[in-house]
Amino acid sequence: MTHNCTKEEILIVIVDNRTMYRTGIKSNMQSILPGCIFVERDSFNELPLDSIEGNSVYFMIRIGNASDQAILSSINKVRGSKKSCKIILYGYQKSIHNIIDFFRKKINGYLPDDFIESELRECITSVAANRIHVNMQIAVELMIARPEHVRRKPHLLHRQS
Repeated sequence: MTHNCTKEEILIVIVDNRTMYRTGIKSNMQSILPGCIFVERDSFNELPLDSIEGNSVYFMIRIGNASDQAILSSINKVRGSKKSCKIILYGYQKSIHNIIDFFRKKINGYLPDDFIESELRECITSVAANRIHVNMQIAVELMIARPEHVRRKPHLLHRQS
């Protein structure tokens, strides 16, 4: 099942176990990027990364309540296989502060699970222009929320006499 795209074609890979949501995303994406090609999967593990080829590949991945380790592993696998692709995560169910780690691992965009068509359009436009995208609600929450405290090992300075 190889998916080859010409230079002009855009491949959209949608990973979501909810068929109705995939259908909605697909419908909206067709109006945003007419002529794009789709690959749909229920889970990331079902995704044949080696058989996906093309210059313009967008991954729309619902992460739901997956562990942070599984999410970071998925990001690393996609980046290792398709360096120039665009990765948009959506629907994270845990602490909002962890989203920052996903951006550090080089995702291109994030949307909440209940995003609407205009937010998807804005996200795709930003990502296509090589800008990162965070939904405004999430951006405000990240700005006003207190950061979680990370325990760090104290650095001991040893003096040599």
